[in-house]
Amino acid sequence: MLSSLNVIEDAEYTFHAAFQDHQYKVYMVLRPHVKEFLQAMAKIYELFVYTCAKKEYAEKILEILDPQRKLFRHRLYQDDCACVLGHYIKDLSILGRDLKKTVVLDNAPHTYPYNLLNTIPIKSWSGESDDRELQKLIPYMEKLSAAEDFREVLKKRKDHVHRLLSED
Repeated sequence: MLSSLNVIEDAEYTFHAAFQDHQYKVYMVLRPHVKEFLQAMAKIYELFVYTCAKKEYAEKILEILDPQRKLFRHRLYQDDCACVLGHYIKDLSILGRDLKKTVVLDNAPHTYPYNLLNTIPIKSWSGESDDRELQKLIPYMEKLSAAEDFREVLKKRKDHVHRLLSED
């Protein structure tokens, strides 16, 4: 999803949001394959949203992504984050779920310093219509769901990527 206070000519959605006591019009475009991805994941995972965004803003986006409130079981916002030296930190222990069976997709994995082994970094999206990042993740996420401990699988993946990068 791409949202901006600047006009996006081909915006699929617009909504109004308050920031610091001012009303702004927000323009939004959904990342390609996001709905397909979320529907596929909701069949095999309990989905949470955990964002550093303010609740009022995030809820506007979630109304578009999950209008019937059937995809995301729980929603956590900026108030659910810890603020450390001016940076918002997310701690998965707040979910009360087994961390062996918990995985995070995030374009800012540094916001999970206590749970790095649970994260799959995803590239930020800047509006390319041919983006297939989410679509390509579906088979990987389906396979991951069968693992005994997600962190072991994700650690091997990170070690492999690290080795590839250090060979350059």
